[in-house]
Amino acid sequence: MKKQIILAVVLALMFTLAASGEKSTNPPGTDAISGSPLIGTWYCMEEGFHGNAKYFWSFGKDGRFAYLFSGYEPPQGGGSIESSVRERFMQGMFRENGGTIECYDIVADDHFSWGDNWKYFPDRYPTLLANMLLDTPLIESENADDFLVDFEFTGDMILRLIIDRGDFPDQYDMEFEYIG
Repeated sequence: MKKQIILAVVLALMFTLAASGEKSTNPPGTDAISGSPLIGTWYCMEEGFHGNAKYFWSFGKDGRFAYLFSGYEPPQGGGSIESSVRERFMQGMFRENGGTIECYDIVADDHFSWGDNWKYFPDRYPTLLANMLLDTPLIESENADDFLVDFEFTGDMILRLIIDRGDFPDQYDMEFEYIG
């Protein structure tokens, strides 16, 4: 109950700022970031016949974020086609501006491999990763473009992110559960 009240107060303050026309830049390390309802790690999983995909967002009190896409496809065709793995790991800075998350100063590393050769997180357990994403350095990285993500809370500890994931309109919005 206490978390719900704090969340409601923070959201009310955010909407008041947005309605007043003031921009909230929330520089890293300020109370606006450390008190954000986004702080923590959020998780979503999609499963299908050809494998699964896990998505993680971690937002730190210091204004840093980490994002991980982790996909696994098991062997196909009676084992004639090997399994494969894909990871996209990003880290950078974030700030809230109304109902938008502004992500900037981003570095990213993409990895694809046949077999079960994970680069970062072979153990893909959500509760294990919740405390690791912000503290794991990227092995190789390239600068990535800044981007915006619209967000809202749709339930108790459920974060809805509106992310354009490409040509599939049914994969535009995703809901993430809070894991720590």
